[in-house]
Amino acid sequence: MNLDFYKKETLIRQKFPIPASYLKYIAIITMLIDHIGAALLEREVWFFYEKYNMFDSIYTIDMILRSIGRIAFPLFAFMIAEGAIHTKNIQKYALRLVIFGIVSEVPFDWAFFDSPFYIENNNVFFTLAIAVCTIMCIDKLKDVQFKYMLSDQQIAGGELVIFALGAILAQVLRTDYGACGVIVIYVIYKSIQMGKKEIGFIISIVILVIMCGEIEKWAIFGLLPVYLYNGKRGKQNKYFFYIFYPGHLVMLAVLRNIIFR
Repeated sequence: MNLDFYKKETLIRQKFPIPASYLKYIAIITMLIDHIGAALLEREVWFFYEKYNMFDSIYTIDMILRSIGRIAFPLFAFMIAEGAIHTKNIQKYALRLVIFGIVSEVPFDWAFFDSPFYIENNNVFFTLAIAVCTIMCIDKLKDVQFKYMLSDQQIAGGELVIFALGAILAQVLRTDYGACGVIVIYVIYKSIQMGKKEIGFIISIVILVIMCGEIEKWAIFGLLPVYLYNGKRGKQNKYFFYIFYPGHLVMLAVLRNIIFR
């Protein structure tokens, strides 16, 4: 009976394979839906429609958009973890995230806080960069284990310290998702290495619900594409997301100012 189950499972994955490019597009689309709610409805429409006793319906629409948007971050976290494992140069990978974090910060602040400089919250690229740097440092620690005759206990302790520092740094810098984001990415990273990506994804959602709120439970719908992921890149533009992220934030900020100013 178990054999039949595994045959069916394999057949499903073979029949509906999803490459990394599809995961990325799903994440981008759900992120855009989420940001329409965050940048337009929550920033402006709530207050505009409240005058006409339409707050409840607008709130419902916003919650639908934000709930759909919960799918985005865990998928991005999964792809970042995959990228950290398969990249040829993790230092360049981390640097690219930092550079686009800097590029995206003004659009991020403008879209969500109506200000070109808002130091209380910083965009998700910095969260992703810190997570990749954390993974990079932990991997380097493991690389020197035999050189310096370090015990497994010392390596585990060092890994915990580096992991904690990465999470604390994200929280101190007030990056999007903060410490929670770094924790989620690292949990998924470890689960992929262990061949348990689905379990890691589920654990990451539990962490998000505990640390970021109940609405994060809707991220569970991202489990299906992760389950069907075939480990292949698929057809994609390497820099599409890097350009789309600040670009769509500028678009939302401009749109809000045209409509509501």
